[in-house]
Amino acid sequence: MSNERDKKLSIVFLIYILCFIFRGFEYFVLRTDQTFWGEAFIHKLIGIMIFYVAAKMYGMNLKNIGFVRDSVLNNLLKGLGFGLLVFIVAYVVEILILVVQNKFAMVQIYVSAYIMAPIRSYCDGMIGVSGFIANMVMLIITSGIIGFKFCLLTKMTGSLYMGMSDHFVNNTVVNMFHIISDTGVDELQVVRIAVAQSLSFIIVLVFYMRNYKRMQSR
Repeated sequence: MSNERDKKLSIVFLIYILCFIFRGFEYFVLRTDQTFWGEAFIHKLIGIMIFYVAAKMYGMNLKNIGFVRDSVLNNLLKGLGFGLLVFIVAYVVEILILVVQNKFAMVQIYVSAYIMAPIRSYCDGMIGVSGFIANMVMLIITSGIIGFKFCLLTKMTGSLYMGMSDHFVNNTVVNMFHIISDTGVDELQVVRIAVAQSLSFIIVLVFYMRNYKRMQSR
């Protein structure tokens, strides 16, 4: 059992490394997010193909990997609603803080790529070492929290749908809706993501622990 688990973890890690390599290549070389496409999508398509090949190699079907047929629409709507709720809270709190500080300018809609942006911005000389380190530490911690949250959502619902729709809201909102301060830029984007995802994770964790205790008592 231990060997089987280690084998599965090794496969997951290998898939992650391959996808990360293609992601880095697209952001630093192809830079499709800076073209008229406005999105780095090539590495995502390659990731889907890698995942499809791996699933076929190990005899997994859609149900095995979380695409079950039960409660599809219900879980998708739950994820959308939950994702929107926590981001509304995060945006309102940030706007209120900036208004109190007399620094709020406007909310703008434009496309950005926030994960690789700090690395590329540093390499391009757009931010300093301290800004790069602060942004990367916060993004790494937040990404870990998001991944753990998605695992809990999958265990709670028995499928990937709620986590997928929640992730869709996260990517769409943070990449398109920006709070502009008096400096003319979205200074607190990373902080806003961290606040929204921390709140989201705490809520999911509380619900998971309550359900876990209920299952244990049966």
